[in-house]
Amino acid sequence: MIPRLPKICTQLVKCIYIGISLYILIIVTTTSPSSLFLTIKPFLFPNLVLLTASVLLVVAIFSLGFLPTNLFHHTPPQSNCTILDKLVLQLTLFAIPIQFYLTCNYYFRTGWDVGALDAGADALLLGNADSVSSYLSIYPNNILLFLVMSICKQLDALFGIISPSNGILPFILLNCVISSVTGWLTYQNVLHFCTHRWAIIGFVLYWGLVGISPWVGIPYSDSLALAFPSLILFLYTHNFTPILKWNLIGFLSGIAYNIKPQSFLIFIAIVIITFFHSKFSDLYKNSVVCIIFILSFFVSLLFPKFLLSPMGITLDSNQSFGSAHFLMMGVNPRTHGYYASEDIDFSSSFSNKGDRNRANLQIFLQRMKNYGFAGYLNVLHDKTAYTYNDGTFAWSVEGNFWDTIYPMENNFISPAIRSFYYTDGSNYSIWCTWAQFLWLATLLFSSFSVLSKQHSKPLSVLQLTLCGLFIFEMLFEVRARYIYTCAPLFIVLAVIGLRNIYQFIQLRLKHISNNLFIEVK
Repeated sequence: MIPRLPKICTQLVKCIYIGISLYILIIVTTTSPSSLFLTIKPFLFPNLVLLTASVLLVVAIFSLGFLPTNLFHHTPPQSNCTILDKLVLQLTLFAIPIQFYLTCNYYFRTGWDVGALDAGADALLLGNADSVSSYLSIYPNNILLFLVMSICKQLDALFGIISPSNGILPFILLNCVISSVTGWLTYQNVLHFCTHRWAIIGFVLYWGLVGISPWVGIPYSDSLALAFPSLILFLYTHNFTPILKWNLIGFLSGIAYNIKPQSFLIFIAIVIITFFHSKFSDLYKNSVVCIIFILSFFVSLLFPKFLLSPMGITLDSNQSFGSAHFLMMGVNPRTHGYYASEDIDFSSSFSNKGDRNRANLQIFLQRMKNYGFAGYLNVLHDKTAYTYNDGTFAWSVEGNFWDTIYPMENNFISPAIRSFYYTDGSNYSIWCTWAQFLWLATLLFSSFSVLSKQHSKPLSVLQLTLCGLFIFEMLFEVRARYIYTCAPLFIVLAVIGLRNIYQFIQLRLKHISNNLFIEVK
């Protein structure tokens, strides 16, 4: 291995990441969300105003750190650190029932893919396994999600008192557990790079943006896969025994891929960074660990399909839509990357998987040729705006989103919380603007993570993961909710960026102060 290769790899990742970050920031700053169908929201202020407000807020907070209070100056005593760790853990456990109770006051039955899986799980509960076979044959990536939903339905049928409506509340309870645990993981992941006070900021930012997001009330892959990138990062940065550590990372990465491919990208980043930072002799010495790592990944990748047979569900592999279909849809000339019914109809017209993939690739290449360089840049512009210009993560955008609204559980909490999350609510614009404000601030300050001086493998993994996420979204079908699972990683980088800004200002002020002292002297 070339001695300077790790440093070259780190600098290259930083350059790619800052380039992508600046491109995203330019797009979201210059593109009004109301100009594109997928990002239309009743935001109270333009993006530029929200970004300016975030900078002013940070300046105000940082000014406290330059006062004698020493808010950010020193690491708190170890006893205080232990108290903070316990407090965050207690808040996390306390948040689960609170979040579940609040979700019960606004949750509803939605349509699109969630509705198809929900109906299939209901049918399976009644002994009709064939009703969902066609859907899972077309979208085999939702097999594990369907299994989780079916188990939740069976639990509800056994106990009978969990949900009086459609048996989906056990899934939502699971989502609440996952969301709260992800908040704790975000705190721990920030703590790996920064001090406890910065970790608290990360924890608060998580709950302000992700923790109160109503996506926790949607029983789908976005909320189910939320914890995986953060959990994999947590395992990667902590000192577990090598066999246990890499076995868990491999296994969880396979599970993550089966639920949401975007949540699996951190696995690829870890493999790339580990390879370029390791000596060939080390890779040879750890060959057993590498084999276990790879086997764990492939075992978890394949096992969901084996669980379908005992349930009486048979799949037709010829019906499945492969990556070529989503690649084709990613350059659709009408939608510029989001769901296109004509592409669904086209792919469905083929009875053979191989013919479908070849036809999809042919259409993809033809569309790219028709666009030309300038035309494709316009597609990338729109796809970037679709993906990164909505802090609500495309809430209420999907088809038949408000399928069934359940009666309110009470006369106070239910109407109050629905007023924020329902599109006809009196406070809906306030929540949308709040989410957009925090999301834009997260995007802005995460770009400053490149100012970190240390050559950290975990930092490179984080930055490379989000670079991979951008490339993934630019290639395939897009939605803002597709990056929801990686929002905690953006938050970690945003806090690192804030820390870097603070340290830079602190050094500059110290330098100015020393110069003034020398002149006076």
